[in-house]
Parts: sequence; structure tokens; C-alpha cells
Amino acid sequence: TPTSTPNPGTSTKIEAENMIKSGQYTSNISSPFSGVALYANNDLVKYTQNFTTGTHNFSLRGASNNSNMARVDLKIGGVTKGTFYFGGSSPAVYTLNNVSHGTGNQEIQLVVTTDNGTWDAYLDYL
Repeated sequence: TPTSTPNPGTSTKIEAENMIKSGQYTSNISSPFSGVALYANNDLVKYTQNFTTGTHNFSLRGASNNSNMARVDLKIGGVTKGTFYFGGSSPAVYTLNNVSHGTGNQEIQLVVTTDNGTWDAYLDYL
């Protein structure tokens, strides 16, 4: 399991393709960036993060495969903390601010739970 420990006041960048992939259709992609595609509900990527403090901002760079809104949930320690939204095929960064979570080693998941067959989510990095 990939693990990283950020220094206080700094940011940690994890490439989606370096995370553990899970789900029936999750796969690496090379366009519009090197990353991972989540095609269906319960497709996800995950990694373990060691947190020394309990509140952080999380920014995810991603895109939808078309003009429909792609939604990717952020789960930390098994609890959904928010949703990233990508409304088009051009890569964008969406940030969830002041997310509270446990400290120590926590599993972070980026997971699709609201797929309706009209979009795929492309993830670059968190």
C-alpha cells in the first residue's frame, strides 16, 4: 500500500495511477492525461496517508469523459467526506476545504457511487 506522511503546512501530491485500483472497470488511461478512469459505481483508487493533524484541504485534478457532470466521492477512514465534481472533458482542479478526519494512518479512497451510465470520471492526482 502506498503511504506518505506530509509535513505540517505542506502539500502531498499522489498520482492516481500510483494508487491501488479496485472495482470492476477501473483502469489506467493516457488521455487527457496519465491517470485512472473510473467507469462504474464502486470503481475506486485508494492509498494510505499518515496524518499528524485532523483537518486538511483536498484538491483533485480530473475530468469527465464528456459534458455530463462526473462525481467522485472522497472517503477517509471509510467515511464519505465530500464529493468532487467535474463538468467537462477539460481537466480541472476541484478542492474540498477544511475536511476533518482521523489522525494516524487513514485509508483515502476516491470512489464513484452515483454513476448513471452517462459519464466516466478521469483522475489525474490528489
